Amino acid sequence: MLQGDLLEEIRTLPEKQVYRFALESVDSKLEKGIISTDTALDICDKILKDYQREKQEIIDSLNKSKKITVIDAIMGTGKSTYIIDKVINTNPQQRFLCVLKTLDECKRYVQNIDADIFEPKNRRTKTRGLRELIANGRNIATTHALIQNIDDITMELLRLNNYVLVIDECLDVVHEYKSNFKTSDLKTLFEDGYVTVDDKGFLIWNNEKQKEYDGRYNDIKQLCSLHSLMRLKNKNGEWSDKVLIWNFPVSFFSLFEKCYICTYLWNGSVQMAYFKLHGIKYLHMTLNNGKLDIYNPTRELIYREKYWKLINLYKGSLNKIGEKSGKDNPLTATWYQRKSRTETGRNYLTILKNNTYNYFRNVAKTASSENMYTTFKDYRKYVKAAGYTKGFVSCNAKATNDYRNKKTLAYLINLYPYPQLIQFFEMNGVELNQDLYAISELLQWIWRSAIRDGECIDLYLPSVRMRELLGMWVLGKI
Repeated sequence: MLQGDLLEEIRTLPEKQVYRFALESVDSKLEKGIISTDTALDICDKILKDYQREKQEIIDSLNKSKKITVIDAIMGTGKSTYIIDKVINTNPQQRFLCVLKTLDECKRYVQNIDADIFEPKNRRTKTRGLRELIANGRNIATTHALIQNIDDITMELLRLNNYVLVIDECLDVVHEYKSNFKTSDLKTLFEDGYVTVDDKGFLIWNNEKQKEYDGRYNDIKQLCSLHSLMRLKNKNGEWSDKVLIWNFPVSFFSLFEKCYICTYLWNGSVQMAYFKLHGIKYLHMTLNNGKLDIYNPTRELIYREKYWKLINLYKGSLNKIGEKSGKDNPLTATWYQRKSRTETGRNYLTILKNNTYNYFRNVAKTASSENMYTTFKDYRKYVKAAGYTKGFVSCNAKATNDYRNKKTLAYLINLYPYPQLIQFFEMNGVELNQDLYAISELLQWIWRSAIRDGECIDLYLPSVRMRELLGMWVLGKI
């Protein structure tokens, strides 16, 4: 296959776009020996010249024709500013539903959008407040947490009111369904005929036998109406009797005239895998000098190098706790769980705590107010110590500026997606890029600190895998 920065950019275009089609034709003929390499290069040269001349028209055309646009750009490149200034404020007659990570981000949107925009408020429930705003055709700024619990009534109101959707940071679109759900409940649901399962694995409520049902499984009935519950297969390809997987309602994304999703490293996100699983089409874009552009990862290498110079990564002996030994994979959720169960195992957690204390106190020598650390929440008690206890920031923190004063960081995790997620996507023929997922979450966490303001930070990253992934990111190898 012919290589080149712009050629790779063309390959990210939608399948039927003329330049991608032409390039794939050249690749195919070259591979089959129908044309020579020199001939292929001559044809590609003409394709590139035409593409560069028409690129802005292509971008404008694709953005208008595609319902969902993913804006994939590194933190600090102005994604929110672009949405507010170029999408919302330039379309005052359009109704917008802005789904944001935090309440602070909601307030930021409210303060910077020219038109009136409202946050859902109701003395009883915010869900009712959201419905009232939609019914009245108001511009809305709300949180991920509220939209995660969307119901069929709210979705029908959205369908009728012609909104444009803005999502800042990927939604939690797939996770294990728990909600006080027991293994015995799953067995009962099937054996007593409450639900069936379709060929894709979705649970279907049995309306013939249970249409008027009102009882313990009302939540299941409601989620079936939203097409939100799927069964999980085990490694032998058999249906699991223990786990159900919740999916964000797939039909939600069809309710809008247009949808913008602002994120970073989209290809490593669970939402991208979810889109692939459910056949949801989108346009993968980025920002280039404040303008919408075709996503091209090599173009951001200059940004990666710029920020890498601001990170003083610790490389000393305190990292030994994170080195792989035999089958042991240190600092994963499983490792923490296993070590916390025995007195011998807790010795390793004590070493990690002492290392972290030593790093903050004797290596970085920063004030406790400038220190920030994370681990899995259930094991926080084992690694916290004087000098940084109050600096805990959840490992999935995003879109918050509350920690921009933090200059010394300790990331005590070797991150993987939940095993059920990996298994769920694999059984449906979709790969979730575990390394890209991990580096994306790490970078989002780092960007809560002073680096977002262009200041240097110190970083203790004991996991050898996470250090290697960070190095690969800097070099554009991931």
